[in-house]
Amino acid sequence: MKKGFEDMERKVVKMFAGPAGAVDAILYKEVDCIGVTLGYILHYVFSGVQLANRDIDVLIHHYHKN
Repeated sequence: MKKGFEDMERKVVKMFAGPAGAVDAILYKEVDCIGVTLGYILHYVFSGVQLANRDIDVLIHHYHKN
């Protein structure tokens, strides 16, 4: 049976603060209805840009690189 978008949940893994101390980006993990991690999303708060990857380290490295 194919799962729909409504069957997935986002859970906050880490929040990144910018130089001013405000939240700059949020790292989520996408979890299906039985708790299996499907991947991770890095959401830049001010621009609304979202990057997805199955490897959390890639997204953390991307944030620190920029």
